[in-house]
Amino acid sequence: MANNSKVLIAPLNWGLGHATRCIPLIERYEQDGWEVIIASNGESLTFLKTSFPHLEFHQLPGYNVKYSRDGSMVLAIVNQLPKLWNVILEEYKWTKRFVKSCPVDLIISDNRYGVRHKKVKSIALTHQVWVKSPVFEEMLNRFNHRMLNRFDECWIPDEEGEDNLTGELSSPAINIPKRFIGTLSTVRSLTEVEKDIPILALLSGPEPQRTILQTELKPYLSAIEGAILVKGMVEAAGLYTQDGLTIIEHVNREELQDLLTRSRVVICRSGYSSIMDIEQAKIPAILIPTPGQTEQEYLAARLSSRPGYQVILQHELNEERFLKALRLADPRPV
Repeated sequence: MANNSKVLIAPLNWGLGHATRCIPLIERYEQDGWEVIIASNGESLTFLKTSFPHLEFHQLPGYNVKYSRDGSMVLAIVNQLPKLWNVILEEYKWTKRFVKSCPVDLIISDNRYGVRHKKVKSIALTHQVWVKSPVFEEMLNRFNHRMLNRFDECWIPDEEGEDNLTGELSSPAINIPKRFIGTLSTVRSLTEVEKDIPILALLSGPEPQRTILQTELKPYLSAIEGAILVKGMVEAAGLYTQDGLTIIEHVNREELQDLLTRSRVVICRSGYSSIMDIEQAKIPAILIPTPGQTEQEYLAARLSSRPGYQVILQHELNEERFLKALRLADPRPV
């Protein structure tokens, strides 16, 4: 294709994982001479505007899924399916209007079912071809496959094979070509750097669970000299110390690279984008899956038997379990 080709990249605003894993794609297409246009909403849009201020951005409707403090996320999503379907229809109508006014040569939609066009090659980017669920699993996956099969291809950010990261999430067959494109992360492994941060806690994901985990972790982290907690609040800024703990509101990708490189252990949710960063950084990790989020629970269980990973369920988190996991992740005294 000529260098004046255009690609529309549209990540879902569901935490920052979808936005961060689109960064390598954005950079690759820019390097290849494509004009990149980004469409999203909320924190994902804000984050990408900060990372790529020179690009063209568009606002998409938000899914705005609401969660309970202790209920299943799957049940929450099932209860809100009519609302989600309406958002998908809005996305589809938006895409038709956009392509009519601004023709593009390719669409890459990260988990946005409605961002596709019949006359433009449309790629679904997802690691969840199969949605794990304790209830309504067959129904949810009929819907998931129906939506995916409306695209031209499905790209999976993982390696192919039984020992890959996603396992059953990416294994089912669908009616469109399925392509494993390798993990997507901007993090690099740098070994010749002093490991002066004993533990780095990276918070992410939807409320109220993000704040709940922050509250539970702070006393344990405060007792470890040099520990750092990153709150993951995109629209906030600043660094401060509270009860002896260094707290950072938000970090950009260069700052994240620096922190991960200097850390002996990272503690975070078992979201897939976080796992891809951990794999790239080659750093021991303690994973705490978001309660009720079956994808994270599955990924944590899958990785728990692999070297370098410790898993604590949030309802089992206490000082003893925390310190035991920390010792197993990094036997050096803290």
